[in-house]
Parts: sequence; structure tokens; C-alpha cells
Amino acid sequence: MRLLARFFGLTGVYLLAALAPVFLSPLPVSAAVLASRELNSSLISPACTPTCNPALSAQSTCGADFHCLCTNTNGNKFAQCIDCVVGSAPEGSLVYSAMQGVLSDYTRDCAQNDFPISSLTLSPSATPSPTGKNGKTNGATAVNPPRSVVLGFAALVLLEAVL
Repeated sequence: MRLLARFFGLTGVYLLAALAPVFLSPLPVSAAVLASRELNSSLISPACTPTCNPALSAQSTCGADFHCLCTNTNGNKFAQCIDCVVGSAPEGSLVYSAMQGVLSDYTRDCAQNDFPISSLTLSPSATPSPTGKNGKTNGATAVNPPRSVVLGFAALVLLEAVL
């Protein structure tokens, strides 16, 4: 599954070009679309590897199975990885907004495929790290119980190169 390939390993100028295909993807997301967005673990920074390993494991285990991917637990794993990668991006910045959009798309797409999960909100630490500001693991905040799918997996490490 190539869930996050469009977002990872890109630097500077290529970042915005990489975001366009994700936001233009038709919904509901099919298994074929999910298969084109695989997360590349070799492109995750060492500082975020421990935080992103659970998301990578879920991606590997679930493949394109919405029933498996679209759980609150897996959504939080992906959000935690994105939180680490976003790191010091200021709230309201293009990077922050794009990644929050990815999480929102993820929850919406899960719902559109009959697997609703709680919505996810970014809560990045001041610097990319596997833990939050107080030494605790970063977590996604469950706000509402709407819906969404695998487009959200996409942004996990994309911001590492920009920051």
C-alpha cells in the first residue's frame, strides 16, 4: 500500500506539488487509490521513527482494508506520526493546515466507506520528536465522532523536509 508516498521524502519546492494529487483525489476512496499512497519508512526522520513505527505497522498489517485502517486507535497512530513530523510548524501555516486537512480527509473518508472514527486534531510539539512537550507521547485529540479514510495517512512525514 502506498498510502503516504506522495507526502514523504519531498523537499522544499516539491512539497506543494506533492499535496495537489491528494486534495484532488475523488471520494469515496477505493482500494486502488489507497494502494497508490504507501508510506515510505526510509524517509521518516530518525527523531520521528519511534513515533511513526506504530502507524507503519498498522499500514503494513491493514493493507487496503478499511475495516482495519479506520479505527480510532489507528487514526491516533497516524495523527501522532504527523504531529511529530509537523513539529514546529506554526498553527495556521500552510504545512499545519495541509496536515490538518489530511487528518480531516482521513476521518471523512473512513465514514464515507462505512467505518466512522472520531475526528483528529493536530497537536504538534515545538520541535519534531517522538514525545510531546512534557515527555509524554504526542496524541491526537478526539473532537467529534464524524468520518474519514486513508487519505489522512498521507501527510505523516511530508513536513520533515520543509521544516
